[in-house]
Amino acid sequence: MGCIPSVIAEARCTIEQVLQNRRAQPLASVLERKCPEHFTIRLHKGVGDALGASLASVPTGAVVYCVEEGYVLDKWNKENPDAAVQPGFVIEQVNGVGGYWPLMKELSRSGPLEVRVSTVPPQSAGPKWFEHVATMRRKLEVATDKSPFMVRLPSEASQDEKVLTSFPSVVACEAGIDQCAICLEGVGPDEVLTELPCKHIFHPLCAARWLAQSGSRCVSKRHTCPLCCRKMVNTRDGVVAVDAETF
Repeated sequence: MGCIPSVIAEARCTIEQVLQNRRAQPLASVLERKCPEHFTIRLHKGVGDALGASLASVPTGAVVYCVEEGYVLDKWNKENPDAAVQPGFVIEQVNGVGGYWPLMKELSRSGPLEVRVSTVPPQSAGPKWFEHVATMRRKLEVATDKSPFMVRLPSEASQDEKVLTSFPSVVACEAGIDQCAICLEGVGPDEVLTELPCKHIFHPLCAARWLAQSGSRCVSKRHTCPLCCRKMVNTRDGVVAVDAETF
């Protein structure tokens, strides 16, 4: 990519230093390299390129759960091992933009991306933060055609329990889609879209944001498809499905 990482701190992390830090619980690979609490990477996404990361919302930005081989972020990691973005790290800003949904919008654009990354778990993280991330990463690695955006949906067993979810991806031309019904913008034939269990298809970011934020004023519409209003839930088998009660 030809980019030189702009690393904020140069001190090498030791195991003792990590243990003294009450929030930092980095992965083993982090202990083996320079480990600043924050660093900046500079990516370039061409038109049609995918970042190749599964991301979810945390108070400080977007946590990385999985980096897929062969895509933009994976290529950066291989070319810049001392500034590799690992699962459990948090993307705090993109092109100076913070906040989960605004920075996700920036990440969906093509062109240069200046990404500020934190290696420190968010304040809301539990004591086994990186173990939790590793477990989720393993689940995502065996999934196929997953969307890059992860959303917390209610469990079929309990509406109070929320489970991180990733939806299947489809190519627009194969699905016969030329417009996203949420943003009403046109869709290119080679664009990768998200398919909900009800078979309705949208931009990945549009679908994720809708499911996360819809129903803020009407509980009955929460976590529902914008077209058929069927509710999405996680089944006991760990599969996302349409809630039978909303048919």
